[in-house]
Amino acid sequence: MEYYCGFENGIKHGDYVEFHENGCIKFFVTMWQGSSHGKELHWYKNGNLKSEAVTKYGYDVMKKEWDEDGKLVKETFEPNEHSRKMIEKYDRQL
Repeated sequence: MEYYCGFENGIKHGDYVEFHENGCIKFFVTMWQGSSHGKELHWYKNGNLKSEAVTKYGYDVMKKEWDEDGKLVKETFEPNEHSRKMIEKYDRQL
């Protein structure tokens, strides 16, 4: 199995999990109406965490990234300007 995910009315909705060829989890995210929404996690083939993000409507709200040895290499605590504007736009539409 390469991945599994839930669908609602033909659109990805719910947990989405993708696997490396060795069977280890590569990616986990909760989907909401086709976009990542909530916690998003990526792993290297060796099982170490590659990145952790909180997303809203598919845009990063915060994100941490590690190298393959587990050293934190990047951290953002707020969305960039474009992401912030898009999140605000979608918030107003709902």
